[in-house]
Amino acid sequence: MKENIKFVPGLNLLLAKDSKAMQVPLIMKYYIGPSFNLGLGPQFSIDMNNFPTVIKDYYNMFNIAAAAGLGYEFNN
Repeated sequence: MKENIKFVPGLNLLLAKDSKAMQVPLIMKYYIGPSFNLGLGPQFSIDMNNFPTVIKDYYNMFNIAAAAGLGYEFNN
């Protein structure tokens, strides 16, 4: 059972036209078979935009979310 579970941390930088953010997913992957896996864990996001001070007082720059996924790994 223990060999079927892996911890996969990450760091993502998101750059869009009017937005910048950094995401830190902390995913636990459970391998169903040799290539298929299920992933589940928290994801922390930090918005890195510069907002006017009027908006900044009412804007939450830090978010926590749940991340889930189904994956397939291609092995050569």
